[in-house]
Amino acid sequence: MFLVDDDTVALTMLGRVLERAAYHVITYESPIAFLREAVLQPPCCVVLDLRMPAVNGLEVQEALARRAGWVSVIYVSGFADVRSSVEAMKRGAIEFLVKPFAPVDLVEAVETGLAGSASRASAIADEKAARDRLACLSSREREVAALLAEGLRNVAIGARLGISEKTVKYHRLQLMHKLGIRSAAELVVLRFRAGEKPFCR
Repeated sequence: MFLVDDDTVALTMLGRVLERAAYHVITYESPIAFLREAVLQPPCCVVLDLRMPAVNGLEVQEALARRAGWVSVIYVSGFADVRSSVEAMKRGAIEFLVKPFAPVDLVEAVETGLAGSASRASAIADEKAARDRLACLSSREREVAALLAEGLRNVAIGARLGISEKTVKYHRLQLMHKLGIRSAAELVVLRFRAGEKPFCR
């Protein structure tokens, strides 16, 4: 996990709190150095100060969201205002701690953050794997798969796509083989995991 705070005293104190809780902590005084150098691997939690020179916490959070959506962000600040804290939470921060706060509050927030990061990373990896599998289908096979997942029979799929039932059966066999599945139910699950939307034409 990472601590990013331009206040070296605060950085040291927060680091000690988390190290006593058995967390491996990497600290950065510069948010720019953090964004340039940090190697992010799930599960990952970043504790950020809100107000920092050059790049503020919200900008760091935005950059992290683009780079690794599974990272959990926790804010610590002695100068929080309602607008900033609301904006941070809207962007997905899991906690906003206003200094001074009890060390246990930070430890609990980090524990929650790491668990959430692991869960999101797993979900993202699962979705990517499903998308990669579906990417092997031709455009026509994807159309047939979408309608098949909606529960349409071969005749109805043919009517919707303007092709014969025999052609639908051929594409159905092909896509099932490519995806390594044997039923429409498995196809529904795979498309759901990939975040596929219902067929629309």
